[in-house]
Amino acid sequence: MCDVPEISCDIPVNSPFTREFGRFTREFEQFTREFEQFTREFTHYSRD
Repeated sequence: MCDVPEISCDIPVNSPFTREFGRFTREFEQFTREFEQFTREFTHYSRD
């Protein structure tokens, strides 16, 4: 879980920071998926 050296691992699991960070991570993963889909569609259209 804690392989990031900048973040200390003694933060309580349900602290506001942890909740916000989890929400940010989920939104970032969703954005990444949508961006990959957009890239595939863009590559497909630009080949024509």
